Amino acid sequence: MKYFASLLALLICVGSAFSQQTGKFDITLQHLNAARTVSLYIHPDYDSAKTYDVMVMLHGSSDSSYSMVSVAQQAVAGDSTLKGCIFIAPDGGDDPNSDFYVPKEDITIIDKCIDYVKENYNIDTNRIFLEGFSLGARSAMCYGLNNPSKFNTLILNTPAIQGPKDAMNTLADLDIIERINYRNASQTPMLITKGSDDILYAEPIQMAIDSLIKYNGKVLQWILPSSGHIIPLQSFTIGKNIFNGNMLGQNRIDLLEVINPQNTLYAVPNFTFKFRNWGNNEVFSCKFKIINGEKSKEYPWGGSLAPFEVMAYETEFPKMQAGLNEFKICISEINGIPTESPDTTVKHIFYTEEPNSLPYEFDFTKDNPSDAEWSIEESASLEAWEGYSDEETTCAVKYTNTTLMFFNYDGFREDLISPFFSFKGESMLKMSFDVLHNYFLYNSQEQEYKYGDTLAVSISTDGGETFEEIYSKTEEELATYATPFTDVQDQNFIYNIVPKEENWRTETIYLSEYANVEIAQIKFTIKNAMGGLTMIDNVKVETETSVEENSSISDINIYPNPAADYITVNAADINTYKVVDMLGNDLTTGVQSVGNTINVSSLVSGAYTLILNGKAYNFVVSK
Repeated sequence: MKYFASLLALLICVGSAFSQQTGKFDITLQHLNAARTVSLYIHPDYDSAKTYDVMVMLHGSSDSSYSMVSVAQQAVAGDSTLKGCIFIAPDGGDDPNSDFYVPKEDITIIDKCIDYVKENYNIDTNRIFLEGFSLGARSAMCYGLNNPSKFNTLILNTPAIQGPKDAMNTLADLDIIERINYRNASQTPMLITKGSDDILYAEPIQMAIDSLIKYNGKVLQWILPSSGHIIPLQSFTIGKNIFNGNMLGQNRIDLLEVINPQNTLYAVPNFTFKFRNWGNNEVFSCKFKIINGEKSKEYPWGGSLAPFEVMAYETEFPKMQAGLNEFKICISEINGIPTESPDTTVKHIFYTEEPNSLPYEFDFTKDNPSDAEWSIEESASLEAWEGYSDEETTCAVKYTNTTLMFFNYDGFREDLISPFFSFKGESMLKMSFDVLHNYFLYNSQEQEYKYGDTLAVSISTDGGETFEEIYSKTEEELATYATPFTDVQDQNFIYNIVPKEENWRTETIYLSEYANVEIAQIKFTIKNAMGGLTMIDNVKVETETSVEENSSISDINIYPNPAADYITVNAADINTYKVVDMLGNDLTTGVQSVGNTINVSSLVSGAYTLILNGKAYNFVVSK
């Protein structure tokens, strides 16, 4: 009996010594009916009498579990406090990208990794961290949000959110990939890192962070200066400690956004912005300082704001000067304690005391159209409207990369909005602009694919609240080049194009339907279709003027109006005419004598303009 007990004790000791292996090594776990490699790094000083933190690490596309624990080993070498952490990284398996993105069931190997270290090492189950890099960080975000009780903190190094549709949970293949469950954001602390030079993921990551914050997410972002798509070694230390103790500090406020529009007419009564408590303490009072030029004023706020809660604050609008105003908002006091917080939000608002009278002309001579009266509303594309300049041309440009190797931005919009105009007292109106555009044509396996953005023009008559589309062209109809671009695979191709005079076309839109409108605004919109180059310049809004005064047609009469099939022109000395639609398209042209009729039976119901000897006259077709 004593022999059996001694043998049993010996087996236990041998088993314990084997299971508590240290250093960097691999094991094999069964997952989804296949053997899966799992890599670990455990510091050689491991002591089974102590409890250890655990960090599960998910690698990115085409990476490996071994490389992840190698990064962990480097981090431990630089910070001895990390010796108290067990690092375990599963391999992504045999799917095409060898990651955890698809199939979505692949991510459940995290549980088997946790079970393994529970069974073989002495761990603190309240200090299990989930880390990921690139697509691994996206998978870690999804799994952590769906299982908030399992993890102390998520450490997400440059999560490779697959474009804006992924951030918005609107990708078409959500049945095979995991969606981002933002509603659990307040239950799962997370640190998100991103390199300042990692342009590709900047917009989708920010969209995801905004959605997390919307649900009072316990999320902090660390932007790494002059860095790309990397894992910062310090993220392990910061991620393990920032939500566990006083590392955040007692009183912290994060200024999020100013909600007011960029372009405003007349004095706006309220100034609204959002802020967030990201300290450890409840915020019950604070003061905001709003600076406009040399003038500044403090605005007090009082209430209750728990850590990581968001609040919208509305106060009286600071006095503005006509033209461009730069507002700087900073925090001067939190909970009665003065603060020298470096956090500052800047908002540019162009204030127009009176709408522009006609004629109006703008040629985008500034470095960026948003620096002037024009404002930009972005959605989610990599590129927004911006200024373009070379030795021959200054204009506004919107690039849309072909994105065949990037993300799906199809359907997103980028708006360029004009200042306000007054059409009061005007009856015959038109706008014109110069446009340069081309789309992409891609041939693959005898299939032809077009990638062509749409340029739309809309008008508002209610101060910018709503817009009505009055012009829309795409692909061949919009193109000003004889042939489409075909260099689809060259990502930098469109950025190197220099516009030539022959690549431009002038478009005219007749606006007589909007005569006497007191406040109007024009909006140019690019509707993203994953490919195109669009430039606009020389925007003019003006009244129709005759080429030559002719008293004999000053009292011209068109009847019937509305018409169905014919209109009769009652005037003398009319040499030529043309009928155009509201988009400026020529529909009918000819030479007409006194009293003759013009056949309009082919026109659909709508408003049209008859141009006689350079003068414009409106009529309506009704059927």
